[in-house]
Amino acid sequence: MLNLPVPDLRGQKPRTVTCRPSSALKAYVQSLVRRAERLRTERIDPRVDNMLSITNDGRKAALDMRLVDATALADPEGKVVKCAHEVHEIWQRTAGSKCAQLVFCDLSTPKGGREFSVYEDLRDHLVAQGLPADEIAFIHDAEADAQKARLFRRVREGSVRVLLGSTQKMGIGTNVQKRLVALHELDCPWRPCDVEQREGRILRQGNECEEVEIIRYVAEGSFDAYSWQTVLTKAKFIAQVMSGDKGLRSIEDVELATLSYAEVKALASGNPKVIEKAGVDADIARYSSLFMVWRNQRYANESEVAHLPMRIESSKKLLSALTSDADAAASLLNAGDLVATVHGRTHRGPESLGDALRTVIRMARASVSARSTEELLGAVGSFELWVFIGREFDDVHLYLKGEAIHDCRSCQTGPALYQALRDTILAMPDRRLETERKLASTARRLDELREELGKPFEHEERLTALLGRQRALAAELDLDKDEAGTQGLEASEESLAA
Repeated sequence: MLNLPVPDLRGQKPRTVTCRPSSALKAYVQSLVRRAERLRTERIDPRVDNMLSITNDGRKAALDMRLVDATALADPEGKVVKCAHEVHEIWQRTAGSKCAQLVFCDLSTPKGGREFSVYEDLRDHLVAQGLPADEIAFIHDAEADAQKARLFRRVREGSVRVLLGSTQKMGIGTNVQKRLVALHELDCPWRPCDVEQREGRILRQGNECEEVEIIRYVAEGSFDAYSWQTVLTKAKFIAQVMSGDKGLRSIEDVELATLSYAEVKALASGNPKVIEKAGVDADIARYSSLFMVWRNQRYANESEVAHLPMRIESSKKLLSALTSDADAAASLLNAGDLVATVHGRTHRGPESLGDALRTVIRMARASVSARSTEELLGAVGSFELWVFIGREFDDVHLYLKGEAIHDCRSCQTGPALYQALRDTILAMPDRRLETERKLASTARRLDELREELGKPFEHEERLTALLGRQRALAAELDLDKDEAGTQGLEASEESLAA
């Protein structure tokens, strides 16, 4: 990876601004529980209501109640007010350097005054606190590429100090980092990669600010905290995969799942253990993946251990044969030119023996048929000389047979055939050494595998503890009555027990 210089993040992590839930938000979350209860106990047409719709409504309510209830009043302690205060304070503090800020919000994009929009409400609050309207811009107002280029240039120049946009419109290609000093996240995106896209706008090479900050706004007692915990723990999981962790080879769905009835009910209670459970679930997913990899590798090791003794025994027999053949080869090479009998006639040296071998090969190629055959030609010292005749014209070659089989490379001319025969004899000692090396390596492999099979899963205690904590949290949060969750928990424990 390119280790390019980027500004420091204040506090080494994003700062969270918590917003106390209004009575309206609390009541609305309770209404979501009732909707989820109806889905669980009654037959509701999914086109009328479903858990995805409930989850989306919960996210909207966490951002601003006016997104789900047009008659709701503005919350003086809500996200928009808190964000406006933070943006205004940073705007004043960085007035001399004309630093800029980004505000991300995927929900409630500008509506042109036709209905309530968080974008327009935030802008109105900022203007009321003294920010010039022309220093605030929406990415949605720049439709064409040329318009976006002009807007981005104004941000880099410092004439636009606050830019609001969504992850989709203000992600890749938004090069406005030169003066960025702060980034605000009003809502939680669906996917971990969206978080990376957002924060990559400010933690970027070319930013002239030495230190920057990322601020997230979370409404207590809403879907916010659970959503952030789920996305960020999955982002951590993905980072391990991308870093090349050799123990991690698979990952399940990484998008934010629709909440279950039990989770909605637990969130409505305001119990902080809901967030703990999200972290425990993510850790269990990670260790379960590691366990599956370990178990699959163990099955493969057991299979290999079952076959290696036969391979070792076969290699020992081959080594014994090659040792005998290597000794016989040494006596042949010490005698000078090779002497061989071919079809009952004795031949010596490259010319005589080479011509005889070329004639044999030519005749063999002429006799290629639909099935493979072999023919004993004669002998070279104590080795039998054979010709193999395959089912194709080019599949014809000589080989020597002593205690083991030694193939010769295929050649066309007499001298080349003679040299191929000689090279085969010369290679016998090296082949013996190579077989000896492989035998030793295979024996070491068997010892290592047997030792590995004696080791338990290294994270077994941690995974067992997490499963126990997950069950305890499920009971405390009344999640153990959720059929899907209970089945998932039991499946994890059965997998570990197996």
